[in-house]
Amino acid sequence: MNLRNDERGLALPLVLTVMVVATLLSSVLWQYSMTDIKQASRKQQKMQAHYIARSGAEAIAQHLIERPQAASQLVASTSQTNPATSQVGSGHFQAFVRHDPANRNVIQIVSNGFNDDVTSQVTLNLLRQQSNIQVFHRAIEQASPHTLDLRGMTVIGDVGSAREIIINPRRFAGTTYPWQTDATYPDAILPSLTTGTVAQQGSDLIVDPNFFYPSIGPHNTGDIVFKTGTPGETVQVVVDTLDAGRNIILQGGGRLELFVTHSATVRTGNKKTVNRPGNESNLVVYLMDGASLTLQANVEFYGYIYGPKATVNVQSGLTTIIGSVIAGSLNRLNGAGGPNGNIIHVPPPSGANILSSVFGYIRGYWSN
Repeated sequence: MNLRNDERGLALPLVLTVMVVATLLSSVLWQYSMTDIKQASRKQQKMQAHYIARSGAEAIAQHLIERPQAASQLVASTSQTNPATSQVGSGHFQAFVRHDPANRNVIQIVSNGFNDDVTSQVTLNLLRQQSNIQVFHRAIEQASPHTLDLRGMTVIGDVGSAREIIINPRRFAGTTYPWQTDATYPDAILPSLTTGTVAQQGSDLIVDPNFFYPSIGPHNTGDIVFKTGTPGETVQVVVDTLDAGRNIILQGGGRLELFVTHSATVRTGNKKTVNRPGNESNLVVYLMDGASLTLQANVEFYGYIYGPKATVNVQSGLTTIIGSVIAGSLNRLNGAGGPNGNIIHVPPPSGANILSSVFGYIRGYWSN
């Protein structure tokens, strides 16, 4: 059918209108498309930043799980304004470590991931767990891969070692557990304490609790007295070098955790006592890596010794340990053969948390 003249005149504006509408629609669709692309790109960058943050937190967490003693160092050295930082792929992370303000048994790793101008923050919570090792359930445990020669010792209790154990059957009452290559002994956590000053009272040296002392002794004229607080309390003392010529006395009803970073010696002479009979569970001596404890002749030691990377020297047949020993190596002074002396195993009281400073961290939960 033919258009009339007036109908032909209407066709051109109609076509132009359709073209304008189509152009506008195309522009709107293009803008929507570009917005979608930008949003998708932004989401991808956000996701990358998130996983960069998680990678940083995971790396620090693994470090603390393997070396729990580093937690206090990272808490002290990192902060929101002074984070640790490292490159991860095309981005980087910044992280710091802190105690959970609501729970001191939780360590928080706060990590920020950066990818271009996009940032994502995550927090990984590590939970402090008491070590699950059976603590002091034997008279002696030696962690180093050397033969444990006990022919010069009287031992009442079981003995474990990473290598061969040699005993004198006439002087041994217990069971031997040699070749324990799968035994694990976590590190003790060295507390960070302010420096104290040893006081003198008469001929005795008085050591206040919860301080660090570069040295205590040498002291031959009087006793060394450690104040231990009230029953149920645990106090700590850190010392680089301790040299006692007479008795070491615990004054109070609390438990003393004595951390030795270099050496501790109780010297020979008349009979010396470290602690007192029946009070074994109130003394734990932690020997840090490479440290040594030497008990010379006539010394009676009542307590527990924990030093899986340290040396315990038992020097004489007149030396006696009543409690338990976990050491890297057990020998005579200067490593001159096997130890001489006596050890009588006294297990810790049931349920007592004797090794409160030996613990580790496990992964807890994420929070954004």
